[in-house]
Amino acid sequence: MRRDRSRSRKLVVVVAVSAAMCVGGVGVASILNQGNQSPQLPQPIGAPGDYSSGHFVTGPGLTSAHATAQVLTGLVGTPVHTITLGSSSSTSGITGTGAPWLTVGVEGVDPNSTESYWLGALAQGAVADLMRSGAPTTQAVIGGGQVVGLDNSGRQVSSVLGSGYVAGGQQFASPSDVVLRAHIYDVASKFGLEVRTLTLVHPLNSAILVSFTIPDSATVSWTIDELRAALEGSPKTLEGVFIQLYSPSGELLLSAGVAYRSGLGDLSFAPGQDARFGAVHGHLPHQ
Repeated sequence: MRRDRSRSRKLVVVVAVSAAMCVGGVGVASILNQGNQSPQLPQPIGAPGDYSSGHFVTGPGLTSAHATAQVLTGLVGTPVHTITLGSSSSTSGITGTGAPWLTVGVEGVDPNSTESYWLGALAQGAVADLMRSGAPTTQAVIGGGQVVGLDNSGRQVSSVLGSGYVAGGQQFASPSDVVLRAHIYDVASKFGLEVRTLTLVHPLNSAILVSFTIPDSATVSWTIDELRAALEGSPKTLEGVFIQLYSPSGELLLSAGVAYRSGLGDLSFAPGQDARFGAVHGHLPHQ
């Protein structure tokens, strides 16, 4: 699938003033382009988003070194190989909130890819919650970030992450890996899908990277949001989900990722596949 900005959406969300302005109480603050842009981060409106069934009032308050090391260990098996914290002013072209910014280094995958963006957003939220003491939001701890690495042409590039406005200290009741793996295969069967690849990671609680194969003849009576909701359970058991859908011949049809601790999401799709899977542009899944 050729990645095209017209077919890709990076989302930064805030809680809107009224439900009439958005879907499920969450509306788009801005859509970020790729590369070293200068996104204007949204001004917080109302209460921060909270996707979990509860949250810790006080966080662990780890140092940046301990927090980044823990999250890096939790992302073993993914393309993430470094996580560092620094000033936003030290990163060319980025203007932030005054809070430190995270840089996530990836190997073996284009830093502009949907997968890289999701991994960076996942790391950003987890590091923020581990460093957090009493801050009300993860945005107050880490103002944003970027993913860096080599693109498909071998050039060193960076892709801006931005920052969402969500509550700090969210609790996600992660099941054991054995239970979670069985659950994912069960969901795949119910949706008429075949699990192609599955990676379970633990940046703080649990998150999944899963790809499915969908038969060419399948009648799709569900949406990508409904598939994600089934994987997460209710209340949400996962702090992040990255889903890819493939044809039997190996064509990538759609990629969608959400990271609930940072409030960031990303969507890309082959022509027509957004409509096929009911992919709504412009918001994260319902709280």
